[in-house]
Amino acid sequence: SIDVTGIEITGFTLSADLENGSARMDGAAATDSYGSVRLDGTIRLSDALPRGVLTRKPQLDRLAYDLVLGLTGLDIGKIVKKETNVSGRADTTLSINGRGIDPNQLTADFNAGAAARLSVPAFQADPLDMKMTLSGRLAKGMVILSTLEASSEPAALMGSGRFALDQSLLESQVSLQIKSIEPFAEIGGINGRGQLSASGNLSGSVKNPLVKLTVKGEDLDIETVHVKTIDVESELNNGIFTVGRAAESSGQSRLHAFGSIRLFEPGSGEKSPVKMDIRLEDSVILVSDFYPAASGRLSVGGDISGPVDTLTGRFDLNGEKIRFQDMSLDRVRSQIRLADGDVAFRELTIQAAPGSVVSGRGRFSLDDRRFEARLFCDAFSLGAVDVLK
Repeated sequence: SIDVTGIEITGFTLSADLENGSARMDGAAATDSYGSVRLDGTIRLSDALPRGVLTRKPQLDRLAYDLVLGLTGLDIGKIVKKETNVSGRADTTLSINGRGIDPNQLTADFNAGAAARLSVPAFQADPLDMKMTLSGRLAKGMVILSTLEASSEPAALMGSGRFALDQSLLESQVSLQIKSIEPFAEIGGINGRGQLSASGNLSGSVKNPLVKLTVKGEDLDIETVHVKTIDVESELNNGIFTVGRAAESSGQSRLHAFGSIRLFEPGSGEKSPVKMDIRLEDSVILVSDFYPAASGRLSVGGDISGPVDTLTGRFDLNGEKIRFQDMSLDRVRSQIRLADGDVAFRELTIQAAPGSVVSGRGRFSLDDRRFEARLFCDAFSLGAVDVLK
């Protein structure tokens, strides 16, 4: 065995022929604790060395090759962080046919494939089978990805695109289909079922990308909450993440939101203090859609804006015919304001029955979790409170 920079190579073979200016390798192979690697193919030297070994200045941009590299039994557990507890084996192949070695000048066609069986305890109990294929071309500093397909039991990814090695150009299209959110929900320690799909387009440059993303979901169950549909359209442009539409419906409930969040400085790609401007409107919540043991209708609208650590906002809340266990309320209204780390409830009105109204105001501190309130009532009938009847 041979130790190379801490990697123990337990076996090595090389079979090659040099004829008519070409080197042919038939099974150059090595085995170590990570797995086995094998290289087959031909390297044509005659164009790069027109005078053979006597050539003073090899023309490496004319070096031609047709190679297949294979990795067998790659031990995934040895190339990922131990704390992830990920283990398994993978087999991969890469074939490349081209000319030149300078990434900014060479031209080559490539195909790659991989298959793996992984154990990911944080993701799901059963082993996860994954497959990936991709094909494309390298052309003078540009990577042209014709096809990218990756799949596992819960999800499938497809894409294509173009990328400049100098990071000046990005173009890609990606689609993702999650057949079941259950294993992803388990990572967060919650129960979840249903399907999600996403599609996106990427353009621009690394420092100033333009990303457009659409997410759709159907019949999602998150713990005890059933979400009928999710429809989100968003965009990242000039460092600002914009939600053009975020619509969610559950039974007869609906939630509509839109707005923007600044993430990066325009044009530079440098991180920016996060600043948001989000608006919620035309949103109605039927309590029974989320909590079957309760009933009632809530409508809410408002906005929130500013840096994350000094957010300000206002919301108007209206509730009608709220029922929960022995409690019954005809109407609830409040103006909610967020400023300086406090949530203020203004013009709070609670009507248990006609003529039996409690009004007041209150404040909740997000910093020290303290709450204070002042409530007023006049000629309130205790008989309006179901639990006291």
